[in-house]
Amino acid sequence: MRNDRSIVLMAVLLGIVAPLVIAGAGMGLVYSWWDELPDVIATHWTNDRPDGFSSKSTVPWLLFGVAGVLPVLIGSGVIYVLRTGRRD
Repeated sequence: MRNDRSIVLMAVLLGIVAPLVIAGAGMGLVYSWWDELPDVIATHWTNDRPDGFSSKSTVPWLLFGVAGVLPVLIGSGVIYVLRTGRRD
């Protein structure tokens, strides 16, 4: 059985570090394709067509927020619960 310290370390690696690395790689791809992207990009779709559009400068921020900040917030909550044992 794993001890508590290794469980917290695994939670940090999988819940915080990995999402940040993936978000960074995604942002790197966006910036490497920057000149090829159109000025306006579809950011929301309905069943059969896009219905929301944003400028291409918002794409890295959306990616950072969804793939970077959100997992860090959730991972931090999980780590807090693992370290304190609180479930309320």
